[in-house]
Amino acid sequence: MRESVLRLSTVFYSKESAELAARTLAGRGDFRLRPAKGVIEVRVRARADADGAALAAEFADEALNQECRRDLLTRNREVQRAVLTVMLATARSNRKGGER
Repeated sequence: MRESVLRLSTVFYSKESAELAARTLAGRGDFRLRPAKGVIEVRVRARADADGAALAAEFADEALNQECRRDLLTRNREVQRAVLTVMLATARSNRKGGER
Protein backbone atom coordinates (compact mmCIF):
# COMPACT_ATOMS: atom_id res chain seq x y z
CA MET A 1 0.00 0.00 0.00
CA ARG A 2 1.45 3.37 -1.00
CA GLU A 3 -0.91 5.58 1.00
CA SER A 4 -1.55 5.67 4.71
CA VAL A 5 -3.26 8.00 7.20
CA LEU A 6 -1.96 8.87 10.65
CA ARG A 7 -3.78 10.65 13.44
CA LEU A 8 -1.26 12.18 15.81
CA SER A 9 -2.48 13.39 19.19
CA THR A 10 -1.66 17.03 19.88
CA VAL A 11 -0.93 15.97 23.45
CA PHE A 12 2.34 14.48 22.16
CA TYR A 13 2.91 16.16 18.79
CA SER A 14 2.91 19.83 17.84
CA LYS A 15 2.04 21.07 14.38
CA GLU A 16 5.59 22.44 14.07
CA SER A 17 7.13 19.03 14.82
CA ALA A 18 4.89 17.36 12.24
CA GLU A 19 5.88 20.00 9.67
CA LEU A 20 9.59 19.46 10.43
CA ALA A 21 9.16 15.70 10.05
CA ALA A 22 7.41 16.22 6.71
CA ARG A 23 10.30 18.37 5.47
CA THR A 24 12.87 15.85 6.70
CA LEU A 25 11.22 12.97 4.84
CA ALA A 26 10.00 14.97 1.82
CA GLY A 27 12.28 13.12 -0.59
CA ARG A 28 10.61 9.80 0.22
CA GLY A 29 6.96 10.75 -0.03
CA ASP A 30 4.24 13.37 0.09
CA PHE A 31 2.80 14.44 3.43
CA ARG A 32 -0.45 16.36 3.80
CA LEU A 33 -1.07 17.75 7.28
CA ARG A 34 -4.53 18.70 8.46
CA PRO A 35 -4.86 19.92 12.04
CA ALA A 36 -8.16 19.15 13.71
CA LYS A 37 -9.39 19.31 17.30
CA GLY A 38 -6.93 17.29 19.39
CA VAL A 39 -5.21 15.60 16.44
CA ILE A 40 -3.09 16.24 13.41
CA GLU A 41 -4.20 14.09 10.51
CA VAL A 42 -1.32 13.17 8.22
CA ARG A 43 -1.86 11.64 4.81
CA VAL A 44 1.29 9.83 3.79
CA ARG A 45 1.81 8.87 0.17
CA ALA A 46 5.03 6.96 -0.46
CA ARG A 47 6.95 7.49 -3.68
CA ALA A 48 7.40 4.77 -6.31
CA ASP A 49 7.20 1.26 -4.88
CA ALA A 50 7.83 2.24 -1.23
CA ASP A 51 5.53 1.05 1.55
CA GLY A 52 3.20 3.80 2.79
CA ALA A 53 2.62 2.13 6.16
CA ALA A 54 6.35 1.86 6.83
CA LEU A 55 6.87 5.48 5.79
CA ALA A 56 3.97 6.54 8.04
CA ALA A 57 5.62 4.78 11.00
CA GLU A 58 8.92 6.46 10.20
CA PHE A 59 7.10 9.79 9.98
CA ALA A 60 5.59 9.30 13.46
CA ASP A 61 9.06 8.50 14.85
CA GLU A 62 10.60 11.54 13.17
CA ALA A 63 7.81 13.82 14.41
CA LEU A 64 8.38 12.56 17.96
CA ASN A 65 12.15 13.12 17.57
CA GLN A 66 11.46 16.68 16.40
CA GLU A 67 9.15 17.23 19.38
CA CYS A 68 11.87 16.04 21.76
CA ARG A 69 14.38 18.40 20.11
CA ARG A 70 11.97 21.32 20.51
CA ASP A 71 11.42 20.43 24.16
CA LEU A 72 15.18 20.21 24.84
CA LEU A 73 15.76 23.51 23.09
CA THR A 74 13.14 25.18 25.29
CA ARG A 75 14.60 23.69 28.47
CA ASN A 76 18.17 24.55 27.47
CA ARG A 77 17.12 28.12 26.73
CA GLU A 78 15.74 28.45 30.27
CA VAL A 79 18.98 27.11 31.75
CA GLN A 80 21.06 29.42 29.55
CA ARG A 81 19.08 32.43 30.73
CA ALA A 82 19.53 31.45 34.38
CA VAL A 83 23.29 30.93 33.95
CA LEU A 84 23.66 34.21 32.08
CA THR A 85 21.74 36.07 34.81
CA VAL A 86 24.04 34.65 37.50
CA MET A 87 27.14 35.46 35.45
CA LEU A 88 26.05 39.05 34.86
CA ALA A 89 25.12 39.54 38.51
CA THR A 90 28.48 38.12 39.60
CA ALA A 91 30.38 40.31 37.13
CA ARG A 92 28.49 43.39 38.29
CA SER A 93 29.14 42.52 41.94
CA ASN A 94 32.86 42.01 41.29
CA ARG A 95 33.05 45.29 39.40
CA LYS A 96 31.47 47.23 42.24
CA GLY A 97 33.82 45.57 44.73
CA GLY A 98 36.87 46.57 42.68
CA GLU A 99 35.89 50.26 42.50
CA ARG A 100 36.36 50.94 46.21
